[in-house]
Amino acid sequence: MANLKILIADDHAIVRHGLSALLATEPDFQLVGAAADGKEALAMSEEFQPDVLVLDLAMPHLGGVDVMKRLKRVSPGTRVLVLTTCSDEHTVIEALQAGAAGYLTKRNGSQELVSSLRAIRNGVCISPEILRELKLAGFDPLNPNQPSKPIRELSTREAQVLQAIADGLPNKAIAAKLGISIKTVEKHRQRLMDKLNLHETAGLTRYAIAHKVVELECNSTRSA
Repeated sequence: MANLKILIADDHAIVRHGLSALLATEPDFQLVGAAADGKEALAMSEEFQPDVLVLDLAMPHLGGVDVMKRLKRVSPGTRVLVLTTCSDEHTVIEALQAGAAGYLTKRNGSQELVSSLRAIRNGVCISPEILRELKLAGFDPLNPNQPSKPIRELSTREAQVLQAIADGLPNKAIAAKLGISIKTVEKHRQRLMDKLNLHETAGLTRYAIAHKVVELECNSTRSA
C-alpha cells in the first residue's frame, strides 16, 4: 500500500512543528505540507490532494467547518481528521455533518493520532470518550445528518423541562418556573429518560446541547 499522504492545518506553529516531527517517525506516512490558516489549507489540499487532512477547527481567515464544506470541491478524495481543543457535542456534531471522518482532541495521545490516521482510510475514527458522549446524546456518527432521536419527538412541555434540566435547575425550581407540581416534573423527567433511552441527568443535558435546546460555546460558558 502506498504511503499515506497527510496535510496538517493548524494556526499554532508549535503544533504544526510537533505534528510534523511525529509523522516523520512513521515510515508509512508522507507529510505533504503544513498550513497555517483555512485558506492555505484549501489551496494546499487542491495542490497536493492529500489522503488525510489533519484539521484544527479554530483558524484565521477560514474556519475548519467552512474548510470541510469547500474541500469536497477541490479535493474530494481527502478525508478529514479533526484535531482540536473543543469537544462539546454541538461542535463535534457540526464537524461530522460538515464531512469530518474523524475527531480527536489535543488531549489525546500521539499514538491515538497515529492509529486514527491509519484507520481513517476505511471508516469513521472518533476518540472513545467523545463517542460515548455522542451516544448518550442520541447521535449516530455513522449517519451524521440523521440524528437518531430528533428533538421534535418531544412535546412542548417535555422540551421546557429538558431546557430547565440543562440549565441546572432542581425539580423544585423547575416546578416553580413552569407552574407545575414537583411530582409532575418528576414524571416528565422520567418520561424524557424513557423516550430518549437515557439514564442520568447528565445524559439529558448532553442531549439538550447536541440538539440545540441549549447551546454552549466551546469553552463551556453561556450567557445568563
